[in-house]
Amino acid sequence: MNQVFLLEQEFDLEEDNIIEFTTSSTFTRLFEEENQQLWAPFINITEEEQNDLLDCLCGRKNQSERKKQKERTSNRDSGFESFSRIDKKIRRILRKHRDSEFLTAMDQDILEYISLDLQEKMYSLHDSFQRLICHGVCQYYALNSSSKELKGRRTIVIRKPRNKSISPPTETLRQYLENLRLCN
Repeated sequence: MNQVFLLEQEFDLEEDNIIEFTTSSTFTRLFEEENQQLWAPFINITEEEQNDLLDCLCGRKNQSERKKQKERTSNRDSGFESFSRIDKKIRRILRKHRDSEFLTAMDQDILEYISLDLQEKMYSLHDSFQRLICHGVCQYYALNSSSKELKGRRTIVIRKPRNKSISPPTETLRQYLENLRLCN
């Protein structure tokens, strides 16, 4: 509104106080050609080097600590990779019910099962919602799960993949969902 008013006014072009209107934002000006030299050293390095540089600037872990952590978790999926394995509809339900006591208990129980030397585990759950949550948790941890009728009740059978050792992701499903909530 003010811009329209000012444009309709007649100004003496020789005055020094003419207002210049720009359409570029501060953010877009950061990437203009004259500012590219400021960003070049940061843009022209790998993502890991960028993270190390940011860590140093923010006072976080140093590079050697990061490498040690990366080596410890290199054979494990990240929470993001694990969560992306879950069926889209189940992901939506897990996000919505992330504070559910049942989800927390199932997450812990499945983690315990992974650490044991059992090949198979069975759950006789009360309702379809609990079975859905159980299937989602299994997908997160790359376990095979199937539902079947056993003694008149729906039962979920969980199996570890054959010929493959399981390493849980770097964060539990519950932790991942909590971090996801904090980011949104």
